[in-house]
Amino acid sequence: MRICNDGNIDGLYKIAKTQKCQDTLLAINYRVCFVGENRLIFLPGEIEVKIASEDMDFFSSLCECDVIEVASTGQVWKRFEKKAGDNTLYITDKCNSNCIMCPMPETVRKNGLEVIPERLWELVSYMPSDLPHVTITGGEPFLAKDEMFNILDYLKRKCVSTEFLLLSNGRAFSIEGYAEKLKNTAPARFCIGIPIHGNTASLHDSISQTDGSFNQTYIGIKNLIKQDIDVEIRIVVSKLNAAHITDIAKMIVTDFPKVSSVKIMAMEMLGNAAVNQNKVWLPYDEFFDYVKDAVDILVEGLIDVAIYNMPLCLVDESYWFICKQSISDYKIRYFDKCDICKVKDACGGVFSGTYRFLEESINPINHD
Repeated sequence: MRICNDGNIDGLYKIAKTQKCQDTLLAINYRVCFVGENRLIFLPGEIEVKIASEDMDFFSSLCECDVIEVASTGQVWKRFEKKAGDNTLYITDKCNSNCIMCPMPETVRKNGLEVIPERLWELVSYMPSDLPHVTITGGEPFLAKDEMFNILDYLKRKCVSTEFLLLSNGRAFSIEGYAEKLKNTAPARFCIGIPIHGNTASLHDSISQTDGSFNQTYIGIKNLIKQDIDVEIRIVVSKLNAAHITDIAKMIVTDFPKVSSVKIMAMEMLGNAAVNQNKVWLPYDEFFDYVKDAVDILVEGLIDVAIYNMPLCLVDESYWFICKQSISDYKIRYFDKCDICKVKDACGGVFSGTYRFLEESINPINHD
């Protein structure tokens, strides 16, 4: 979305649609975008922007106190929406691993958004306190070090009913005292999602492309569980580790029996994954054959398990109940032939970035 902007409108703005909401937000020093009829007023400053009726749908869809960001170029992004099932707090592009199948390209990991404390604090100060779910992600969020703990402590007090999922490679928690520090600062409804790429150091480290990462992640998960922090282990299935998924499941049941859940995930073919597709791409119609036994092992080990990012037509029907609609709304694609599928509404679709690989694999379900 883009608006006419001469550079005077820049930064985060809370949405207001009534005078009362506008006045309340201004009184506590928020910048405000008042949504009127085919016009926006940015406050303070009383900057009026007229927009076409077709563009007004973007703003009309927002609730009061939702948050947008406006660039000096006029580009507009939604940052926080109260009616959204999930919202994202993005910390940094940087990461201390370089996973071969990561959907972020290596150039972004090296040269992209740094940890900028001032920006992070502005984002969390504008975040509505009653969002149902927030995913904290990057890059690696704990490259922010103490600032990340301070932000979590602030969110614990501000967003008392919000459910938080923080995505991390877990390596920081091999550091003495880090898991205890997280225990003391994390919000009440908090889970940390950590990937395991293999059941051995050689396999895991070859996928993360970082020596020592397996041992650090392993110790980190142990330390987090010891502190009674909910840990969700994520297994991204690729050509490199598909034959080892059952062994990974056995390791989890044996070594991490108190993990809160395991998510077995199909790849998103962007960034590093796209560059390395000849090394990592596993056809989706082969995915379930590799993960079925692992799912059974985890279930028998009384560990909650789910399959992410897979269309239902490529999973045995008896396992549909563990398939989740896990792809962000703006990334979901369906094929035209999916329109006749009787379970389309229950299916999570496919990643837009993986769409081009799947035309021949997708088979709509049209039987009873």
